[in-house]
Amino acid sequence: YHLVLANLDISKGGEKEISNQIDEMIHKGIVSEDEAKTIVVSYLSKLLSNKDFVNLISGATAIYKEKEFFSLQNMTESSQSVMQGIVDLLIVKDNKLIVVDYNITENKLERYKEQLSLYADAMQRCFDLPVENKCIADIFNGKIIFV
Repeated sequence: YHLVLANLDISKGGEKEISNQIDEMIHKGIVSEDEAKTIVVSYLSKLLSNKDFVNLISGATAIYKEKEFFSLQNMTESSQSVMQGIVDLLIVKDNKLIVVDYNITENKLERYKEQLSLYADAMQRCFDLPVENKCIADIFNGKIIFV
């Protein structure tokens, strides 16, 4: 799902539009036919059509998919550690950031929340903008969970 979402026009949530885009990804070699068969288009359509998701991306000045980052984390007063990660979806809107993590496993919600907080802190430092929202996009249930 992550690879498809990274290459999908997320502003088009209809099942036919999504199916056409996935077919194009197959044609371009982005995903294989076998990978595409594992995608349930109705899940993606439900998520991308969700009013909360539509509101998040509406009016965005920039949308970054699979935004890779490296960030220094203070471990103690005298030591730091480098954190590396990839934010699934980063939205810049009204000079604020919205950090979205795609969730494909319902039973690991707490782990996603912790990861999202680390990612939000890193994005705030990288962009020098405040984080307005941190969200988990529940792919299988088509919901946005604000944390």
